[in-house]
Amino acid sequence: MHPIPVLDRIAEREFFDAANLHVIRNAGGALSESEQLKISEAVENLRRDNIAMVREATQAEQGLRSQSVPLDPARMGQMADELNHTPALAPCAVKLSSMSK
Repeated sequence: MHPIPVLDRIAEREFFDAANLHVIRNAGGALSESEQLKISEAVENLRRDNIAMVREATQAEQGLRSQSVPLDPARMGQMADELNHTPALAPCAVKLSSMSK
């Protein structure tokens, strides 16, 4: 569990929203109208989750900085390494790197 409960809740919601994409058949061929709607809904939910995660993480960062709470460089490096293992998360690694400066 993370030290910031709201981020845990968003991450949990994101997990289930992503799972909704996996339940749609992948046998090929045209998608039915209901499958198209499910995909659209899942993508929109994931977009919402991403916006919420960025907003809450930014607020947490600002709060820590305003209280002069130092960020642990070793942990920041570990998190950046984890993010760099997934190409889609590379922008997050760049942001994390800028936070530790």
